[in-house]
Amino acid sequence: MLAETATLGEATQKILQTICESLGWEMGAIWTVERNAKVLSCFDLWQARTFNATEFTAATRETTFRPGVGLPGRVWASGKPAWITDVTKDANFPRAAMAAHVGLHAGFAFPILLGETSQGSLSLQRGDSKTR
Repeated sequence: MLAETATLGEATQKILQTICESLGWEMGAIWTVERNAKVLSCFDLWQARTFNATEFTAATRETTFRPGVGLPGRVWASGKPAWITDVTKDANFPRAAMAAHVGLHAGFAFPILLGETSQGSLSLQRGDSKTR
């Protein structure tokens, strides 16, 4: 995919779409490290056409995470993948109320590593119908 695209933004959209559609996730986001601020911010986001969650996706694009905070921050800090069965019941998922409102429950994230250094994370969410 990287070789077939002109920009990193095009590549990340295709990567997120392919992962989400292949594995049944409704939304995916790539989080990158802002070294000066020591936070993760949303680099890019993809959502299924059937998933209508304007407020949640807007909040995702605007949210930053410190190490250990939220699903992306946990993965960034640990350097290991993490799974949350129900993000709406997780005390360390800052967007839990919004996720509940739009019907998202399951969450999974894995680190983006360069050698042994975490450069960010890729997170995925899906709703009720696909968590059972």
